[in-house]
Amino acid sequence: MRFFENARPAKGDYFEIRDYTKKWRNLSADKVPKEWQGSQLSDTAYAAREVQEYLEAALWPEEPGHLEGGQRRIFVTRGGHTARLRRDWQLYRQADPNELPPGPEEQERRDAKNRGDHREHAIDAVAIALTSESRLQKMAKDVNDHNDAWTQARRTGQRPKQLRRKPLPPPWGDVQSFRQQVMSLIYPTGTDESSSTPLVVSHRAVGRKLSGQLHEESLFGPVAHQENTFIAKKAIGDLTPKHLRMQVAEKPNDAIARLAKRYQQADRKLSAKDAKARAKKVVEGRGYQPRMVDPSPEKSGLIRDIGLRRVLRKQITERAEKLGLPRDADSFTKSDLKKMLAEPFGPFRQESGVPIKSFRLLRTMNRPVVMTRREFDYETMQWTQLDSKNNPTSPRVHLSGNNHHLEIRRNLRGKWVGTVVSMYEAARRAKKLGVAPVDRTSDDDRGTYVMSLAIGETVYMRDKETNQPGYFVVTKLDSESNRVFLCAHWDARRSVGEKNESGLVAEGTKRRTLPYPPSKMQSLAPPGYDTPVKVSVSPIGQITVVEPHEPRTVDLNDLDAEVVAIAREAIAARESRNAENRKGRRSYGSWSWMRERLRKCDKDHLAAELSSAMRALTSDE
Repeated sequence: MRFFENARPAKGDYFEIRDYTKKWRNLSADKVPKEWQGSQLSDTAYAAREVQEYLEAALWPEEPGHLEGGQRRIFVTRGGHTARLRRDWQLYRQADPNELPPGPEEQERRDAKNRGDHREHAIDAVAIALTSESRLQKMAKDVNDHNDAWTQARRTGQRPKQLRRKPLPPPWGDVQSFRQQVMSLIYPTGTDESSSTPLVVSHRAVGRKLSGQLHEESLFGPVAHQENTFIAKKAIGDLTPKHLRMQVAEKPNDAIARLAKRYQQADRKLSAKDAKARAKKVVEGRGYQPRMVDPSPEKSGLIRDIGLRRVLRKQITERAEKLGLPRDADSFTKSDLKKMLAEPFGPFRQESGVPIKSFRLLRTMNRPVVMTRREFDYETMQWTQLDSKNNPTSPRVHLSGNNHHLEIRRNLRGKWVGTVVSMYEAARRAKKLGVAPVDRTSDDDRGTYVMSLAIGETVYMRDKETNQPGYFVVTKLDSESNRVFLCAHWDARRSVGEKNESGLVAEGTKRRTLPYPPSKMQSLAPPGYDTPVKVSVSPIGQITVVEPHEPRTVDLNDLDAEVVAIAREAIAARESRNAENRKGRRSYGSWSWMRERLRKCDKDHLAAELSSAMRALTSDE
């Protein structure tokens, strides 16, 4: 955009220097002038004409378009006409009609379109649907009469009796009854949103698509003998204060675990309980001195070489003092780092004088995307996979990045638990395994499948703060805590809000989004349901319950015969043994055993049929 600043038009250019100056002033403005209207910021007139021509050609392909002399079948209205009808018919959300009349500023605020509410589009649709040719002609006649009155007043020097334009009458009834009828069909009239209004905004489940980045553009390698710890090479320009954290005293619990492991390695006959008791006695003794260890790398990361950390901390502190910066190695910013690396200092250097251009960074990941590597075998002239067991540092690891959906299941205790599935895992299921991205199977280990939630899908439940039922849309999935973030179906405000003239977030402009763990969602069932339900809202507002599925009858003859046989064998095994003496996850008749049988029969893709067979057989009994 900066090419407009101080730009000079070339010879013969259509634009003049004042055009470039004005463009740069408008593009770089921090505040939008009040005289700019919303229609000027997003003018859709051209798009509307293109859509009009497209629909005429698609619906009536044999007829000429209206621009070619044919009959006009698709009509396009102007935003000014819609706004005038809304003002005349008072189709705005206003306060209680029994209160005192508002002032001019308050009335202007109420009459303005609320762009933070999706339901405003429904009011526009009502006004557009009632914008007939006769009504447009009536509006044009009123404008002409109004202009003639003002012209006559200027000529005679007298004010006409009624210079204010009369509002257009509504299609039926009076303004108050018409407004009440329209608004009652769009906005709730009470606290219970579900029973007082049939209008629910339809959202597209954009998060359900298998599109976008499967993982972030990062490259890490696993660290041998350290679980969930990975290493990568970073440029010195990416350095942050957390990368330079120094050693701290080892925590007592960590010291006990480390010593107990050492005692067991030295004495194989020593039990884990005795080794822990021995280690605890040493740690709690008077002469014990805690060991200095590196802090956990965490997500922020930590430079692996402690000697390099000391060198960088020393040089950063020295350069900060020379630059007069009120910060040190524990608080410097990115801009401070650029000043320290600029002239006359240059790059950081080792004590030997070698410039430091990069460093090795340790960090942790909870759900990394692990990819095995290949090497070319020149004897067989084929690519072979590297064995990650014999060579644990051979795989390459990436940050998972986007999340695809949240799978909610009911465990053996009857509680809802959730697992966030990354985009990479969902794509692996669909492309490599040939199964659905959402795993709807049930077993004893994970629990009974309830529902899945992706960004853009709608849930009917109660609000955890107000306890009022309503429809909520998924806006975010958190893989760390397996939570889902929901907002009201009508909320069109930005997640960060709008800033006022003081640079602060204006009140009421920030979207209300609340986190919900699956265990909390389970207790927020709306009226008429035992649990919250996922619904599908069509573009015309029809609501259909999607999940949890209603119990349905399954014909065993429609299922794979071998799958049914596995289910029958599992049920017989469960009945023939004592459930209290059941040990191990692969016990005879368990879900793990059944999944193993499916793998041996090369029928992993029929896991859903196995769940159906088990439900059908257990319900029959």
